[in-house]
Amino acid sequence: MKRFIVYNQQGKILRSGICQDSTFNGQTKIAGEFVMAGVVKNDNTQKIEFDGFDANGQPINPRVVDRTPQEIAKATYTSELKQVPFEKQFAHITNKQWQDILDRLKNLEKRSAKNDE
Repeated sequence: MKRFIVYNQQGKILRSGICQDSTFNGQTKIAGEFVMAGVVKNDNTQKIEFDGFDANGQPINPRVVDRTPQEIAKATYTSELKQVPFEKQFAHITNKQWQDILDRLKNLEKRSAKNDE
């Protein structure tokens, strides 16, 4: 049995696991995927780094490294945005903008109450 890590050209870990020695090279499914022996602790906080590609298009000296806090934050933020529809995403507004919204709502309620009379 062999532990494997499948990753892409950008070093993103796509999947990992254990396989038979005879199926190790078959773990890649499409062009642009690469397999290496090893263990990854957390594919959200780690990536594969390598020193370019050889003449056959294979990564040179691939190794598991920790992502920087900025890379982790960007990946988390991007994946969260993809999961939440645009109309349900958080809006970043100032306290003054929020107060303006509340004031407008109060004015609308007053107008509506006058129209009901």
